[in-house]
Amino acid sequence: MGLSREEAQVCVGPGWASLIDRFYGHVEDNPRIYKDVNVLQVKEKFGTLRIYFSGGDAFLDGIECTLGWWSGTICETCGALGQINTWRGWDKTQCKDHWDGPMRWERTLLGSGFSV
Repeated sequence: MGLSREEAQVCVGPGWASLIDRFYGHVEDNPRIYKDVNVLQVKEKFGTLRIYFSGGDAFLDGIECTLGWWSGTICETCGALGQINTWRGWDKTQCKDHWDGPMRWERTLLGSGFSV
């Protein structure tokens, strides 16, 4: 038996709950296609969301990959616009208000053309 949506959400910060909801929502909206999907593990790795599952297909793999990419722009703590920062070898995706490392927010945010 895989992780429930609620169990998956407590594996990472509350800011990424909406990303987990999107994954589970797609699986639940397509029960005939994804009847055998089991979520095995949810975690943060290198500052992004990872969802490990069995029983999916290439399309569901793509959704997981896309959610992982999005998570690198969303604060894991609060869900606001964030960026991946590295401090002492650890990567975390955080917004300006939750960044707990040295202040480096004068950089351009993810090359998007605006600064925080």
